[in-house]
Amino acid sequence: MLVKTGLLPNGELGNQTVTLTDNEVGHFVCKWVDLAVGKSACKFVKPEDFDCQLVPMQIAHGEGLFTGSEEAVERLIENNQIVFRYADVTNNPNRSVDNIAGICDSTGLILGMMPHPERSVAAFHPHRIRTAMARQAANTIFNNIVNYTRES
Repeated sequence: MLVKTGLLPNGELGNQTVTLTDNEVGHFVCKWVDLAVGKSACKFVKPEDFDCQLVPMQIAHGEGLFTGSEEAVERLIENNQIVFRYADVTNNPNRSVDNIAGICDSTGLILGMMPHPERSVAAFHPHRIRTAMARQAANTIFNNIVNYTRES
């Protein structure tokens, strides 16, 4: 919804410049992925917040392919709005452009991501070998949002 309304990445309702569409494989995908956390404008996600360099997270979607024009993606890069990327190019589950898994608006206050930290907190996925690390990473994201809000 954030992308479709234009709130991401522009912070403007009705100004949609990127989109999410059907996964390249053409069906729902539910599995673990590793995310790389980049330096970004996001106020509540920083690489140093995570114990491990690669952040495990669950995906569960049929429409997770992030795409936009070359110009729109370049603006995201220039404005430091890319928060998460799929860490392994061969494990980009939906073939999102530039391996983008999460973005923020230019103020860093609106975060949208296709992997699901809320699923990682509760560990619904049957392959639970990554549960502890994923739970910790997801809790870090949610705690950082709460703490930022309290301090603002």
